[in-house]
Amino acid sequence: MDLKQVIKSAGISQSKLSHMTGINLRQIQKMCAGEYKLENITGRNLLLIADALKVDPHDLVDLNPPK
Repeated sequence: MDLKQVIKSAGISQSKLSHMTGINLRQIQKMCAGEYKLENITGRNLLLIADALKVDPHDLVDLNPPK
């Protein structure tokens, strides 16, 4: 699932997500732009984002190993 789309579906801004999670806005912007893969962020941040967006953290990451 694309983080930018999930944020939009939740009806909040990247800035609001930053405030809700305590994650730096620039980091969230980079995640939305694809500069940071959600598979590579800390588990803590993944859970904070998933909780704020009310989604399962598994839905935010691609668990399929590269072929």
